[in-house]
Amino acid sequence: MRPFIESEEDHRRNAVVAGGSEGAEHEIRHLRREVEELRRALRTRPMIDVALGMVMATEGCSLDQAWQVLVNSSQRTNTKVRTLAQRLTESSAGSLSPDGDTTAPDLVIVRDAPDGPNPQKR
Repeated sequence: MRPFIESEEDHRRNAVVAGGSEGAEHEIRHLRREVEELRRALRTRPMIDVALGMVMATEGCSLDQAWQVLVNSSQRTNTKVRTLAQRLTESSAGSLSPDGDTTAPDLVIVRDAPDGPNPQKR
């Protein structure tokens, strides 16, 4: 017995069949775009996780608060979160000098977030 409410997969399959070849082509383009976005997310997620850890360590905040700091900075500067994460991790890697000096990375991209997680540290 088939359930009254179709699953999302059944709904899409029926929409493609009803739309003919034009509907199928549209769905294929949509799925290809979705696959590319998921692949990009898989490539950038580790870098974002590292950046979140850096914000957590620097600001003494939780994971949720660190995420909010990155999101606020992203929105305020009109910069993608993955780009901010890349800048943050690259600035950290650049702060390690050959003589062992580990100066703190420049966190200006996240520290100036309004209502940040730990304002007394600023």
